[in-house]
Amino acid sequence: MFVRYPSKASVWKTALILLLAVAMTALASPRAAKAAEAPPIKVFLNDSQLQFAVDPMLQDGTTQVPFRVLFEAMGLKVGWNAEKRLVTGTKDDLSIELTIGSKEAYVNGKKLPLLQPPRIVSGHTLVPLRFVGESTGAIVVWDNKLREITIITEEFAESLGVTMEEMRQLASEWEAQNNSSGTHPDPNPAVPLNPSPSIPAGEVPDKPKGDGTYKPATGEPITLSSLQGMYYGFSDDFGGYECGGICWHYYTFLPGGKVLVGEPPEGGPETIDCKRDGCLSYTISNGSLTLSSGEKLSIKLEKGELVIDDVLLTAVQPAADDLRLDNTFQNITYWGFVGITGFSSSSTEYITFYPNGAFETDSTTLGSFDAGSSVTNSVSTDGSTGTYRIRGNSITFAYNDGRTVHKLFFVQDAPDNLDVQIGGLNFYVDTD
Repeated sequence: MFVRYPSKASVWKTALILLLAVAMTALASPRAAKAAEAPPIKVFLNDSQLQFAVDPMLQDGTTQVPFRVLFEAMGLKVGWNAEKRLVTGTKDDLSIELTIGSKEAYVNGKKLPLLQPPRIVSGHTLVPLRFVGESTGAIVVWDNKLREITIITEEFAESLGVTMEEMRQLASEWEAQNNSSGTHPDPNPAVPLNPSPSIPAGEVPDKPKGDGTYKPATGEPITLSSLQGMYYGFSDDFGGYECGGICWHYYTFLPGGKVLVGEPPEGGPETIDCKRDGCLSYTISNGSLTLSSGEKLSIKLEKGELVIDDVLLTAVQPAADDLRLDNTFQNITYWGFVGITGFSSSSTEYITFYPNGAFETDSTTLGSFDAGSSVTNSVSTDGSTGTYRIRGNSITFAYNDGRTVHKLFFVQDAPDNLDVQIGGLNFYVDTD
């Protein structure tokens, strides 16, 4: 069974409308109303607020809290060596060591960097909250709107019926979108930060080069023995946990029995370099597409159209070089359902393209974390401007803040041609 992409009304868009309506009414809650007062940062372990002798402190992007309360709440045995000014926390096969004034910490003997060192304030030893929380395997979520940090343990996630992998993906997506405007305390100091290359405002750099093997689909009847080009299709994700409401599938077939599964990492399919991007070898036999990774997918032709793993696929057609758009496109995604799942959010992103090569974005995110005994709701908005350029199946965004982003781009094969694909998301013109 396979389905085509509905150009406008569909079940998943209806679900989004319901989610937005419920989230908006929740903003009247007393806890949300306090957000405007910019209170001290609050810290929650699952659904319980932690109480500290001194308020959590934010310094240069790192939130620090008194170590003893945090360690004990996380189930760690506390240790303190006054001579070495060394704080330790141990549990089962986990050991964390932090030294006052040092930007180096140790987790199970492995040296890791800190953005800010532990310090002593008014007789209290403060340590980086996110670093400690994530070192224990917990998930740390920052709500910029309410100035609240929630630490989610594996036991708590399982009690909500959500795996840690699912919860981590939800938290990452929600946090990235909800906190895009405003200070974001304590990015994980154990992960190297890789800022985007800086470019002068207004300039649009060249897209990355591929290895030259990609050739678009010819438009001739498809044969499984000689697949060529990039194909796309979709499947529904009604819970929103896997893809935010709808999953897009991409297969790019290259000469020599190679295929790239998924979105090309550096732009359109013409930027694919198999040595860099992880192409797989494949064979087709007896209705199965067997990948060199060991994965097997069903494959067939249905009335002359390609179907892989029960998803109907359409060939991607190149856009005209330097194509200019003149419209506002929107995309809606969601994760979970307010009132049904413990962690949920939705995001609406608008991109307005101008024929002079300029663009501006505007996005709104609504979020709700329902732990049963307490509910956190928030709204955040964000906007950016810059210039864009479309070449082949790649779009390059040159943001005015110096960022450069290369994404897959093509016009959907829809009757009104008001749907475009940008990266792994579908943007459409709302004509209702």
